[in-house]
Amino acid sequence: MSRMTATKAKREFGDVLNRVVYQGEEVEIQRRGKSVAAIIPLALYNLIRQIEDEADLKVIRKRANEKPIPWPEAKKRLGLS
Repeated sequence: MSRMTATKAKREFGDVLNRVVYQGEEVEIQRRGKSVAAIIPLALYNLIRQIEDEADLKVIRKRANEKPIPWPEAKKRLGLS
């Protein structure tokens, strides 16, 4: 993954975008020496989203099988009673 400042990325955005789209390059954007963002190919972004969605579904399915907490007990646990 290449790195560049936000100023340079702004100045060369068309070139950066072409490198990502056509060469599959990943570009890390830095501001004041710290990484703040990345420009990545759309296919990689979609894969990351799919993995996150699958992980979320696993959590949802697991919690769907848990026994619900009665409201009085939930209030007690939250310090609301």
